[in-house]
Amino acid sequence: MPNVSNIRFNETEDVSLKYAMEPRSKRGVINLYNMIGCATGCRPLSYKGYGCYCGFMGSGFAVDDIDRCCQKHDSCYGWANCPLSGMVYIVPYFWKCVYDQPHCAIDHSIFGGRDSCASKLCECDRQLSLCLQRHSCPQSRPFCTSSPFSK
Repeated sequence: MPNVSNIRFNETEDVSLKYAMEPRSKRGVINLYNMIGCATGCRPLSYKGYGCYCGFMGSGFAVDDIDRCCQKHDSCYGWANCPLSGMVYIVPYFWKCVYDQPHCAIDHSIFGGRDSCASKLCECDRQLSLCLQRHSCPQSRPFCTSSPFSK
């Protein structure tokens, strides 16, 4: 059972930086990988290349609800307003997995506070993880036929 004494109960969506900096915290896209594993219990790579949006450069029409989760995630990254679009894959943020629920830190140290790029990316990844949590682990990867990037 995790130590929950450091969770700020007045901040139900967030955890303290001290709690988030424990070993579970990672960097950039590694955060997303681990956060999906936390929330879903699925192998995170089972989502890579799923449909039109689960992977890099999503486009076309989402093939199902899992793909729609990824489509929303792509849009969320667009709204994060990070200084450079490529930064969304490398900006570190702090989070913690508590009872299969990802929680973003309130403060991301030198990477910014509540309205920072790091904070917004953490929330985007958290929302994706919670969306995917509502579905069974993928047993196959539907192919995207509506994207110009389809092979």
